Amino acid sequence: MASGKCYHHPSQNAVAQCMECGKGICRDCYDSYGAGMGAGKALCFDCTEAMVKDHATDIAWLRAQVNKERIWMIIGAVVGAIVFGSSGLVSTGFFGAFIGASLGTIIDTVRRAFHSAGDEDTGYGYGMVTAAFMVIVAPIVTIYRFVKRIKQIKQADEIIASDERILQEMRDYFAYTKALEKNKGIDLAKLAEQGSELYDNTYARSVLDKGEKEAQAALRQSVVTISANGEIIRSFDKRIGRGRAA
Repeated sequence: MASGKCYHHPSQNAVAQCMECGKGICRDCYDSYGAGMGAGKALCFDCTEAMVKDHATDIAWLRAQVNKERIWMIIGAVVGAIVFGSSGLVSTGFFGAFIGASLGTIIDTVRRAFHSAGDEDTGYGYGMVTAAFMVIVAPIVTIYRFVKRIKQIKQADEIIASDERILQEMRDYFAYTKALEKNKGIDLAKLAEQGSELYDNTYARSVLDKGEKEAQAALRQSVVTISANGEIIRSFDKRIGRGRAA
């Protein structure tokens, strides 16, 4: 059982603690968003916001990785065109550019395979075979990875927009609760009239349209979505998050 007061609502007793930082969470906060991490687990707004920042960092890493792959692809295409195009045939030059671009795209993968050749766990033979195989299937890998990266970046943009929207919903929730506390006895509909502090408040509108319980359930599910977004981001590339965690 949590003790103390709610971090965001000091007048309210805490019924749970944030599983990350230990901040107190009152009953209203817990029902609205805190329980979104699963049974017996709560997360405060500050740690939820930190999670969203981690998502943005991971996505920035992904974008940098995609840009690096594209740079190597361009370098490979130029080198391939020069080497194969030395005969003077345009078709040969185009073929060389394609092969060079393909090899350029996977150069980091091949480099890591060669690097692992001296690893005691993988052994020299495994690393060499992996590198050779990647060179052979480079064109197929390039096409597959290019399409996959386009989808990942699009999904990443959607995740960023989703995370920011949910954070704004949480901010609106806090503004809503503080407005109610400050204006006790005043009807919510009047507080949400044009020109008032709750007029553009999404949470207040949700309460008016659906009722308090449904508004709480919707916000709680939104917090679950932020957590799920993290799993999606990590599925993009197994190296995501390593630099941040180090």
